[in-house]
Amino acid sequence: MSGNENEALNSWEKYESQGSSKSGAFQTTVTDAFESQQAEFDPSRTCAHKIFVSYSAIAGIFAGLLGLGQFLGMAIEDLPAEVNEAVRYSLSIYLIIMCGLAVLTELEWFSFIIKSRLLTNWVSRGLVYIFMSLLSIDQASLGETTNERELRFIKVVSYIFAAIGVGYFGMGCLCMQIWLSKLREEHQIRRKGGNLKKRDAKRNNAIIKNPKEFDSMEIA
Repeated sequence: MSGNENEALNSWEKYESQGSSKSGAFQTTVTDAFESQQAEFDPSRTCAHKIFVSYSAIAGIFAGLLGLGQFLGMAIEDLPAEVNEAVRYSLSIYLIIMCGLAVLTELEWFSFIIKSRLLTNWVSRGLVYIFMSLLSIDQASLGETTNERELRFIKVVSYIFAAIGVGYFGMGCLCMQIWLSKLREEHQIRRKGGNLKKRDAKRNNAIIKNPKEFDSMEIA
């Protein structure tokens, strides 16, 4: 290969490398702009807000597990024949109903739950959760079942649910529920602003397309 050919080949490779680097830089810029615009259209919750939501989800899950443990205990044992057994059986039904209310409280469903200060206030909610846990532990200790796995399940879930109740009580005393309310208001304001920005961008045809859609397109 002659010197002129080598020089031409080197020039072409340099041109290709510069073109690919420019293309990659452009792709990165478009991707960043797309992600930034999407973040404005659909703002995410703050880190503290996500922690509160996760805590509520965990509380709802363990409230459901606590109710499940009580239901399994009732299903395994025979129907009560004495007064004391009937009282304990009734307490298990009461616990199941309270666990259902606890799940609905964490989900914030139904107006009577949302308007109930006993259930929505974190201090009183924590005390109710602690009481439910202690009652569940007492029920498991007095039960006639010999299934150690079932008893261990009920006690472990009860202790965890009691810890969740203590957490709610402590956060309520520290007025962290007020902080959560402010975080929710700020998130709603950002969402409304994002919807307005998205509406204006659609009207002005200024919405940035997802660069991944162009990468997946096949040239016919």
